[in-house]
Amino acid sequence: MDDVDYKNFEDLIRQSRIGISYILKNFQVIEEKAPYEVEGCQFYEYFATYTFEHVELSEPVAVNLNVVIVEHNNYFYYINLHDCPAQNQTAVAEFDQFKRSLRMI
Repeated sequence: MDDVDYKNFEDLIRQSRIGISYILKNFQVIEEKAPYEVEGCQFYEYFATYTFEHVELSEPVAVNLNVVIVEHNNYFYYINLHDCPAQNQTAVAEFDQFKRSLRMI
């Protein structure tokens, strides 16, 4: 990360969201949680949507994206959780259970 110019972890997250917006079509952050700590590690989380297109789909679909970012021992971990209610593929309960199980060692 030496080649990326950022002031602090929050600035890096902001820059990352800008970068993602160039990759994912119609990317939009819809909710950002306040930072929280789990066992001494700083966690950041936000919810977004984007449009997914594929040749096997008859039309584009809206996808939900839940991003969990963890700062631990000077490393940044990005965990991306995607589901698609438009295709009856939802995993809110599973995502919540997974996030509650996260522990950095």
